[in-house]
Amino acid sequence: MTSSTWDGEPASAAADANSPAWAVRAAAGRRLAVAAETPEAADVLHRLLLDERDTGVVQATAEALLARRDVAGLRVVLKALSRAEEFEVADQLAAEVHCDPRRLSGEPGAEEFVQQLRALATDTDEGVREEARRLLPRLPTTVKEIRLDNVSYTYPGKESPALDQVSMTLRAGQTVAFVGVNGSGKSTASRVLAGLYDVSDGAIRWDGVDVTAMNSESLQSRVAMALQDPVHFPFSALANITVSRGTLTEADPHRALAAVRASGAETVIAALRDRWSAVLSKRFKDGEELSEGQWAKVAVARGLYKDALVLLLDQPTASMDPRAEHAVYQAVLRGNRCGDQITVLISHRLASVVECDTIHVFERGRIIESGSHQDLMELGGEYAEMFTLQATGYASATAPGTGPA
Repeated sequence: MTSSTWDGEPASAAADANSPAWAVRAAAGRRLAVAAETPEAADVLHRLLLDERDTGVVQATAEALLARRDVAGLRVVLKALSRAEEFEVADQLAAEVHCDPRRLSGEPGAEEFVQQLRALATDTDEGVREEARRLLPRLPTTVKEIRLDNVSYTYPGKESPALDQVSMTLRAGQTVAFVGVNGSGKSTASRVLAGLYDVSDGAIRWDGVDVTAMNSESLQSRVAMALQDPVHFPFSALANITVSRGTLTEADPHRALAAVRASGAETVIAALRDRWSAVLSKRFKDGEELSEGQWAKVAVARGLYKDALVLLLDQPTASMDPRAEHAVYQAVLRGNRCGDQITVLISHRLASVVECDTIHVFERGRIIESGSHQDLMELGGEYAEMFTLQATGYASATAPGTGPA
């Protein structure tokens, strides 16, 4: 906790300690926090934490709420923190929660505090959920297995689920492909895996631990994504790569070079006037703009540079020609990937994913087939039909004498 001048009164408010009004407000906040047991009282406390202009009173009330050591008291503080707009008040609330000694390993009540946070991580209030998950323990630095157990997800405002009872197991070192027609659920599955969406039903577990019981920011930091519509950062070419690790000014030269070579972005950067230091935006003097296909290669390099536990490539190469996409995916599949990395490839061009360890075929939010390329071809189902159709199309397009007269 922050230092105090007397019996829990914050040092930051020492100058106001002689003010009768301050003392009355602080004492009232403490008494209400200790005694409150009804939803109405919780609402009063919530408004007090948001509306009180004196951070000393806010701290005294928050301290008393946390001292209750129950879910209800913690929920009021987290709800206020998620809605606090005044910088000093938000800072004070955050400091009280982060400085709570129960968060320290080995302290009495630490496990109880974590259990309270886990209960609030599934709260009906979105702000409470987010604040609780930011405080939960971080994910481990390695993972052997990620399991999706009967996972469903429905987009807000929609009646039909985008994912419907999906189950699968992803293991360290594997390459996995999600395939299917547009709207089949494969991209939604990738976003659920990345922690961007909270599942409507079912569970996602990393080595047996439900992700809703783990720190949300650490989950996202352990997943690298390259999407079909990548972000065009108005940074230098190098910073557009290194931003995936949260930095614009520091770079690992060897890792950066390996990433751009694997993605095909090396030739893109080599063609820029200022190479790595070229600013990729016409909004700046001497800035340069890339084509969509070039941005796709930069986005893939960005994901590779992060070197995360899970790499998700969700059709980032859709704007490339088939040969360029095939080269990128081959580099990912055969390159010097981290040995325990889980790689998920999503593509409509099935020739790009034939070497994956496992291919999951999605249809209407469900997985209808799973197996290796050979397994699925022998099955003679949806995948075999799609692959044969594409292969026949390519063969017809390249056969001698089939061009225009």
